[in-house]
Amino acid sequence: MKTDGWTKDDSRFVPLLAGLREVLPWVHQWYGEYDEEWDGNPAEEFQAALDTGRAERELSEADLVNWRPEKKAGGRRKKSE
Repeated sequence: MKTDGWTKDDSRFVPLLAGLREVLPWVHQWYGEYDEEWDGNPAEEFQAALDTGRAERELSEADLVNWRPEKKAGGRRKKSE
C-alpha cells in the first residue's frame, strides 16, 4: 500500500523518524500548548506521528537512536593533467 507515493516499508522512513525523534524535545518545549493557528497542539501531533510511524514499521526507540546515515564511497576525483 502506498501513501503519498511511499510504501510502508520504504527505507526513507527510518532517517525521517530518527530526525523527528531528535528534534521532538524542542518541539515540546516551544510548541507544547494549544495553538489557535494550528488548531491543536503541534507537539502532541508530531509525537503521535512519530509513535504511529514507529509502530507501523516495528521500529524501537533504540533503532532510531542508533540509526546513522550510510557512508558514501568515493569522494572527489583528482584532476588529470
